[in-house]
Amino acid sequence: MTQYINSNNHSFRGLITLNRFMLMLGIICLCLILPYKGNTQIDNATEAKLNALFENWKDPNQPGVAGGVIQNGKVLFLKGFGCADLAQKTPITTDTKFHIGVLSKQFTVFSILLLEDQGKLSLADDIRKYLPQLPDYGHKISIKDLVSQSSGLHEYWALKEIVGWSPTAIFTQADALKLIATQTELDYIPGTRFSRTSAGTPLLTEIVAKVAGQSFEEFTKTNIFEPLNMKNTEFVADQEQIIPGIAKSYQSTENGPKKRRLRHAIPAISLYTSATDLSLWYMNQVNPTIGNPAIFKKMESPVTLKDGTVFRPTVGELTYNQTFWHLERGKPMYWSYALEGGYAANIFSFPEYGLTSFVIGNNNEYNGMPAMSMGFVFLEEAFDLPRSIDFSTLKTAKLSTQELNAFEGHYWNEAGAYVRKIYNKNDTLRYARPESGTEGILVPLNKNTFQMVVNSDDINKVRFETKNGIKQMIFTSGISDEIVSKSITPITYSPNELTQFTGTFYCEALNTGYEFTLKDNKLTASHALKNDITFESVKTDLFRGSEWYFGSIQYLRDAQETITGFTINFDGVSNLKFVKINKEGAIN
Repeated sequence: MTQYINSNNHSFRGLITLNRFMLMLGIICLCLILPYKGNTQIDNATEAKLNALFENWKDPNQPGVAGGVIQNGKVLFLKGFGCADLAQKTPITTDTKFHIGVLSKQFTVFSILLLEDQGKLSLADDIRKYLPQLPDYGHKISIKDLVSQSSGLHEYWALKEIVGWSPTAIFTQADALKLIATQTELDYIPGTRFSRTSAGTPLLTEIVAKVAGQSFEEFTKTNIFEPLNMKNTEFVADQEQIIPGIAKSYQSTENGPKKRRLRHAIPAISLYTSATDLSLWYMNQVNPTIGNPAIFKKMESPVTLKDGTVFRPTVGELTYNQTFWHLERGKPMYWSYALEGGYAANIFSFPEYGLTSFVIGNNNEYNGMPAMSMGFVFLEEAFDLPRSIDFSTLKTAKLSTQELNAFEGHYWNEAGAYVRKIYNKNDTLRYARPESGTEGILVPLNKNTFQMVVNSDDINKVRFETKNGIKQMIFTSGISDEIVSKSITPITYSPNELTQFTGTFYCEALNTGYEFTLKDNKLTASHALKNDITFESVKTDLFRGSEWYFGSIQYLRDAQETITGFTINFDGVSNLKFVKINKEGAIN
């Protein structure tokens, strides 16, 4: 090129060529910096398969989705489908912002681990070191306990409902913190049990703010989003804030889509982001410029109790990343999902293949199927197992009618606050869910273990055994922990007998009360700000509520067998006490 420029006859043309070269070089450099916009890593046939997965979301006049696939730090597919704003007819692009709900938690935990890596805090720290306004529970709650969902704190979403929070009011971070602080006694000693509670989420963001000396929103902006060029990503503490470029929140109905407003403003679960920005975040995990390999390795590791026990609910093994690890068709996979207002988000990662697929949307529909199916397009030949179990090839046992009948009965799960009914029909054992009217078929594998027939690759097993003279049913799904339900003899109270459970009951901690009466011969709880809640008897003095936040109530009696109150109990809230108020307005 130097010879060409120095030619006496072509010096001007040479200068033009040089300028063109420099321009091209600049464009190339710029392309290396700018977010990925096309699908240059895959062939046309593969892209056509991926596009076909979004057939139901392609209508430009309907809410839609944006999705992406990243493998080994490279974007293979990134595209938007449908409409972001129906009134303005704005199409969804890869830069459209979506609310991703609980998937935002990964950034909260990353912020904590980033501060720990900088030596500014330790996961072992007592949270009251940073949040002295919380009550002294008599037991230390560590930051790790918050991340691990093993703090013993009540589920504040349940407290919100029990208090009777107005369904039209915005529930804020301050409201959540106030409710959490009403708890004076823990459900259990921190670090000794797991429970599905979100109480740790807003507390973690408060700790980040206290340690960093700036708001959580500002910390994540300056330490994560700006350095990664995630220009369309931000945590939002005020849902009334005007956010440009967002996909509006909708709900599909028989009469077409309607607006679906978000009813909370909890920053840790209020992240708006785009498909382009999510791809930048997931690529950073492969070759980190923010954080380091040790932090991301920690993010993928399972949370543990003090004795090293890991948390394995039916959805998979909980990680620091707040995703769930399990086997998908025999292959390790991390996944998580979110449904908030009209927004939905799903993420699936296959570590053996360095592949991550995700879908975010604004149509209030579960979008895990296209997200998973995108992964299948690239990994279909890699799986060890088919998409659905072929039960015709399953090795089964032959049990007599008498042997099957021995398992019949009702089984009560205290943590889940539900009853399961097992019964034999036509020499086939059935697993029924009375509250939903659904049931599954159980296929015998041996004398006391059965596999549930499902149209997927999930291996759900039910085992029966007797312990301390009580029949038990143990349920597992894949690698999950055992879920133990105990045999009960259901009790049915007559309307006259139900009157003993009526009256006014008050919770001092929450400063709220319910009036229990009989309506249509059913025990019913009324609250000025809530719809009526009905109760079904389970066993003596124990009832199951029609709303999840009243999972089960256990009535309390004094030495004279007079009812003095009740406690609410389920996984997330234990021993929340209501006392009975007598006719004079005094506590019994």
